[in-house]
Amino acid sequence: MNDRRAKSRLDVQHVLDLCRKNSRAQDMLDVLMRRAERWAASPTVVDRDDAAARVDWWYVCWERLSDVAIVQALMPDEGRAAWLTSEVMRICDLPADEWTGPSFRPRASPPVGTLETAHVGLGVTTVLELCPDLFDDAQRHLVERALVHKGLEPCRRFLEGNERVPREGETAPDVCNWYMVLLNGFAAMALATGSTDDIGTLPRRFRFGAALCQADSYAEWVQYWGYALLHLTHMYELMIAADVPPVCPEWITPLGNALP
Repeated sequence: MNDRRAKSRLDVQHVLDLCRKNSRAQDMLDVLMRRAERWAASPTVVDRDDAAARVDWWYVCWERLSDVAIVQALMPDEGRAAWLTSEVMRICDLPADEWTGPSFRPRASPPVGTLETAHVGLGVTTVLELCPDLFDDAQRHLVERALVHKGLEPCRRFLEGNERVPREGETAPDVCNWYMVLLNGFAAMALATGSTDDIGTLPRRFRFGAALCQADSYAEWVQYWGYALLHLTHMYELMIAADVPPVCPEWITPLGNALP
């Protein structure tokens, strides 16, 4: 480990100045604030309506932790700060098996990452990025330890298992949608914890993921196109913020601009 951690990509003063000058930007911030207030009013990332609709926490944790963290970074508030700290520490205290996802996800020993593992890691690391001062040294140590053992290492196992060339008679590994999502989670957790060896693999793995995008399409169902490229572009932004040498900007820029 070292101190090469991701820096915040949020320019607070620029956002606040933009909102003062642009009513549409202010409207968007107002919506975000209402969302953040709603999430922070619930004991956890899952609120009462979610429970009634049987929405599992893995599928909303990144979105809701991010909503509250962005608003907290822009307009600090003791209530939001307490909620973020409590929720991140609660999630990091969950058993490693809980980070693997629902019961229908395969279990292995040692654990192998899933989509849910990546989403949990992205939620926690976003809070660390946007609101690092919420955690004292002891809490930060516990959060990083959980990220490494419950998120980073399982995601690394998935990536390694899906990057190898299949032997004769074997099915080719699934390296499209899942690969990009777990790569993004892996990158976020590696950068948040300063994992030097893992950070060193990011340019190569980014190129591998970007190469899955063909000249005129993405080789999966259309509804997964935005999902996969959201994660690839998010990873690229993280790498730039952490001063990881830029890779293939000629690939990612048009892909990112094409997102709806």
